[in-house]
Amino acid sequence: MASRLVPIAGLMCMLLSIAARAETLIDPTRPPAQINSIATPIASQVVGPPPSGLQSILISKTRRAAIIDGKTIALGQLYGESRLVEVSESSVVLMDSHGRRVLKLFPEVSLVKKVEISPSTLPAHGVQTDQNNNPPVKHKEKK
Repeated sequence: MASRLVPIAGLMCMLLSIAARAETLIDPTRPPAQINSIATPIASQVVGPPPSGLQSILISKTRRAAIIDGKTIALGQLYGESRLVEVSESSVVLMDSHGRRVLKLFPEVSLVKKVEISPSTLPAHGVQTDQNNNPPVKHKEKK
């Protein structure tokens, strides 16, 4: 009986050693190490300079302001030698002795006007239109 248990015990040891070598799975919901690391204090982390230019626009019933280079500038206040003279939803205007300068919140985005397309300008292939703009008709089933 003992001679039969030795091969089985050897097989079990081999299977357990394979399982022990298995790779541990990483939790996909775990935050990145730089966020989760408590060992590195925030003050010692290298932080680049803040982004320059217009960063945010603040508009309320009683106040209009812009955050430029990390500083909050209210409408009418000076930013360096320039005065903030206009605040809109997407841009601000600074005025100085050199003239007018517009800062856009999203400079790489340009707005385009929506153009209505009539059915006659659509290509004939692949587009089925009802020229009379009639709604679909329900047909009664014949019994």
